[in-house]
Amino acid sequence: MVDVLQNFTSISEKPGKFVIMAEKHLAKILAVVMILYVVVSFEYTLRAYDYNLGDFIHFSPFSKSTLAAYFLMVVAAFTILYKRDLPTTKVLSIYLLALSISRILANYSYLFNTSTMYFAYGVLLCTVSVNMFFTGLFFFKGIARNRDSVMVTSLLMVFVYVLLLSFYLHYAVDAFQTFKDHLVIVFQALLYLVLFMTLDTYDVHVNTDTGRVDATVRALRARTGAGEKTAISDSEMKVIANGFGNMTGWTKVDDGGPVEYEYRVIISMRDSNAEMLLQKWKGSEKISFTIADSLDGSLVYAKRFLACRYFYDSEDESMRSVRFVDEDGNMLRFHVISLEEVEMLHEEVENEL
Repeated sequence: MVDVLQNFTSISEKPGKFVIMAEKHLAKILAVVMILYVVVSFEYTLRAYDYNLGDFIHFSPFSKSTLAAYFLMVVAAFTILYKRDLPTTKVLSIYLLALSISRILANYSYLFNTSTMYFAYGVLLCTVSVNMFFTGLFFFKGIARNRDSVMVTSLLMVFVYVLLLSFYLHYAVDAFQTFKDHLVIVFQALLYLVLFMTLDTYDVHVNTDTGRVDATVRALRARTGAGEKTAISDSEMKVIANGFGNMTGWTKVDDGGPVEYEYRVIISMRDSNAEMLLQKWKGSEKISFTIADSLDGSLVYAKRFLACRYFYDSEDESMRSVRFVDEDGNMLRFHVISLEEVEMLHEEVENEL
């Protein structure tokens, strides 16, 4: 059924249940990751001062900026949780802005470190954060710009943190204790990993320049295209064509209703078969196409198309395709193949069920 509807509406990809569930709870996932990171990171920071917050504030020259970073992350997390109706781009903008600013506040001190390694780490982190900050501003305006660069840098940061943790574990005497002591690195990597996965969601992709072009191309293809195995037989097509002429092969309807003739066809598709009811109403030269998984019942989930003419894409002996056109120029397209090939498609669908 989906294949036929795609021929004259729009293409709708069917993601897996896990992806659907994850995208449904995307805001909660981002907020929870932020809160967990703050909890673990705050514990890691206070550990160096024997969990004495006063000593941390008094002796650490960067205590205020670090606490400000934690506060910003918590506020952003609860904002995302509170504003449940925010679109994905807005949720991501809050996440990107909070992550970028907080990472700069908590780590800009590395820029003043005399160690080359720590200085390089500070430059990398601040550069990545600045890029994320401007990307967050674009997202806030509903424009998914710089998406690819942020995805690349997010993976880069995940790699950096995984490499750093591997270094600690390699030289550790007690690997489990070392992992526990450096759990904050895991959550730092998780911050960027979740960001990468979120940037690859459908809602974000369709808001990019490439995504909008892709959506337009898909829509145009959907209006004029047919699935690889969306087909009717050549003999059925001849009968359908008679509906625009002498009505040979059609069933005369004498029930007192508006329908004058009708004809039923089984459509072969990629993964299922559907029924198509064609009707010619009294006083009209148009043919009404009603497509549904089953024509029995009330046809609540049927899709109707009113064609005023048709034409073939080619006239050679190869597999042709026919296009039915309505008054607005919308098209419903099918491949026209031999009856034997149609029966083979029917068997393939039945075997797959």
